[in-house]
Amino acid sequence: MTHSPYRWLRHPIYAAILYFVWSTAVDHGSLQSVAAALLVTAGAGVRMYAEESLLTTTYPDYAAYRARTARVIPFVL
Repeated sequence: MTHSPYRWLRHPIYAAILYFVWSTAVDHGSLQSVAAALLVTAGAGVRMYAEESLLTTTYPDYAAYRARTARVIPFVL
């Protein structure tokens, strides 16, 4: 878990999806695109929470990894 993108992000795939969705929503600039981006963000948030709950109970070392690694945005979130 400490190599490749997982060194900086716990969820690099979800991060990429969110980056693309939000950049498209901002570029498009409509209320519908922002609403869709919010829906995708909420879905990704639920999935990340569920996955992290499972990983924390299955792998005790995951808590230490989670404490030192950003979820989606390096050095922020």
